Amino acid sequence: MKPSNRLLELDCLRGIAALSVVLFHFTFGYDNSNHMLDPSKFYFTYGSMGVQLFFIISGFVIFMTLSKTKNIFNFIITRFSRLYPAYWICILLTILITTYLNFSTGSYL
Repeated sequence: MKPSNRLLELDCLRGIAALSVVLFHFTFGYDNSNHMLDPSKFYFTYGSMGVQLFFIISGFVIFMTLSKTKNIFNFIITRFSRLYPAYWICILLTILITTYLNFSTGSYL
């Protein structure tokens, strides 16, 4: 097995940060935007801190990636080819889902 230069601890922290943001959106964020807050419900309000943690870790990892690349052009191409396909898929899925469920009128509730 080939040794990896990845830091498993950072991957775990990024996963925890992403899951905390998802939990925030499914509890507090969604309920707050629809004005249905109820004291008896569970709200994960600290999930918004996951965004900051995710960006701190990502910034650190980008510098690790920069140290391995030969030039800035190679870095830009690899980042672009890795991130933009997922970005456009998410945009298209969001458009399709929000159009299908008609989120603008609130008829999905």
